[in-house]
Amino acid sequence: MILKVVFGSEIHLFNSNQTYNELRNSIQKSFKKLPDNWTLSYSDTENDQVSIGSEEDLKIFQASVISDKPVKIFIYEVSEQRIVT
Repeated sequence: MILKVVFGSEIHLFNSNQTYNELRNSIQKSFKKLPDNWTLSYSDTENDQVSIGSEEDLKIFQASVISDKPVKIFIYEVSEQRIVT
C-alpha cells in the first residue's frame, strides 16, 4: 500500500511497510516546513478523523484499508496548550 502524506499543499508518497517510527522519520526528512509538534490522521469509512499516534494505531490503519489506490494521511500541528478540567 502507498501512503499519500499531505501537509498543506505539500504531498509526498511513502511505502506503508514501515514501522511508526520509521514513517515519522521518513516524513521529517521529506517535508521541509513541518511544525515542531505534529501528528498524523486519516479519514475512516465513516469520515471520522482518526489519529495515528503509535505503532498499534498504524497497524489498525493498515488493516482497515481495502483500496489498492494510495491512501491519504494528513499531518496536523499539535497545539502546545492543554485543556485542564
